[in-house]
Amino acid sequence: MTTVPPPPPKPSRPLPGKLPVGKPVADALDVVLDFGDTPLKDIGDKILVYAPPGWGKTTLPAYAERPMILKGPNENGYDTLLKYGNVPNVPSRDIQTWPELRAVTQKLAVVQHDRKWLGLDSLTVIEMLCRQHVCDTYFGGDWGESKGAFGSWGKGEDKVEAEWCLWLNDLERLTAKGMSIMPLCHSEVKTVKNPEGADYDSYQIALRPKTRAATERWANAILFGRYVTAVDVDSKSANKNTAEQKGKGVGGRVRIMRCENRDSATAKNQMKFPETIDIPNDPSQAFAAIAKYLK
Repeated sequence: MTTVPPPPPKPSRPLPGKLPVGKPVADALDVVLDFGDTPLKDIGDKILVYAPPGWGKTTLPAYAERPMILKGPNENGYDTLLKYGNVPNVPSRDIQTWPELRAVTQKLAVVQHDRKWLGLDSLTVIEMLCRQHVCDTYFGGDWGESKGAFGSWGKGEDKVEAEWCLWLNDLERLTAKGMSIMPLCHSEVKTVKNPEGADYDSYQIALRPKTRAATERWANAILFGRYVTAVDVDSKSANKNTAEQKGKGVGGRVRIMRCENRDSATAKNQMKFPETIDIPNDPSQAFAAIAKYLK
């Protein structure tokens, strides 16, 4: 007697080339086209400000509407300004660890409060918290390049990027509730690799490449604070190309914000800011110069 083998089990997922076909939806075309106008959402803004030391970054969120400030370790700029009466006394908190920052951010997203603006001072220091947490938690505190260490094959940098993006998602929960965020960051001059020509120097946000890229994608606007520089070029350099000229700086007291991206400095503008914003020397009026363009 011949035994007939059992039929092969059905595959748990469609075979290649065999896509499942669902039941037709009635009036499918109408469903696709029936979007209607997009309702306006009451979401907060995400405005990153970066500038050289002493430019006046910290005064901006301090004078915002109903602000609060989270400060990284040893970021005492706001405390010094408050001591000498240069900023109003607003709610603030010193953050010492990355888990503490995550917990505070997440708590702000679920509790009821009347704060409208959150200042983060500064991303450069907060990034250091993230990196230390990743090294201690996932690599046993080993910053080296041996197997299992932070520097091995870029694994540490990848993990920092992942942790950073989780925190940016926490901040998204705040903006979904209508709270606006103003991260502050230091500036630095970096050489940009130019695939279409010669490399050049540019003002950049002082973050590591992967966290900087993630933050630039996240922000609605990136504003670069700088002084207007006036240079007195001597007669020997006057006939040379601009890049070869040398002179003496004679300006540097007028403050502006650059809102449009240029080769010389990173910026971003999804909020219809003008190309540049003049920032008054009166610190109490600095945020108002930005706020008049907000909705």
